[in-house]
Amino acid sequence: MGPDHPGARRGNERAQIRFATRDRAHIAPAAVRDAAARDALEEARTLIETAIDQYENVLLDASIASSRKAAEKDPHSALAYAVWSFAARRGEPAPEALQRAKSLASRATPDERLLVDWMLDVQQGSMLPAIRTMNDLLSRFPKDKHILYLTSEWLYFQQDYDRSRKMMEKILELDPNFAPALNMLGYANIEAGEPNPDRAHRIPQALCGGPAATAES
Repeated sequence: MGPDHPGARRGNERAQIRFATRDRAHIAPAAVRDAAARDALEEARTLIETAIDQYENVLLDASIASSRKAAEKDPHSALAYAVWSFAARRGEPAPEALQRAKSLASRATPDERLLVDWMLDVQQGSMLPAIRTMNDLLSRFPKDKHILYLTSEWLYFQQDYDRSRKMMEKILELDPNFAPALNMLGYANIEAGEPNPDRAHRIPQALCGGPAATAES
């Protein structure tokens, strides 16, 4: 079974990536002061976080639905369209969402732009730009387990198992119960020819929200 195994789909709390939404240049100050506009931006941000959480747990259809709804709430959100197309690439691609993310990327906040650009590079098969943007992301968010997971998963699919494993180990230092990383690390160890049965028993505990054993030194 690969990393799409249903066991990866539970046990992860909502993504905590917090990109600014209220200071975007494309939103006029008067609109930002409007309560309805502020509520729509907040709902879009929350939906994007939910979509990332769902992606990490391999709930791809749900991730697409959440990011699409975020784009409806904030039609100028490059990140909403980027997450939508990023999740869709694992099944039926969404080229319209991809193009919309590209057209809106320049209007994103700097932090948001990093993640948008990386997702676009990945989807377009731009390997060197994707690596450069990934390194910028990791430099900007070195302890964000969600950024670490998204990039380490991509490295796994690029068959860079050694670097992927190191990043997943770093995630587990930050959160020993982070089920998506536990799941992917198991597959990465197998692909690298170094299965770790002692660690494997931690996965069901994390998926059920139970305590994880102390990590090996």
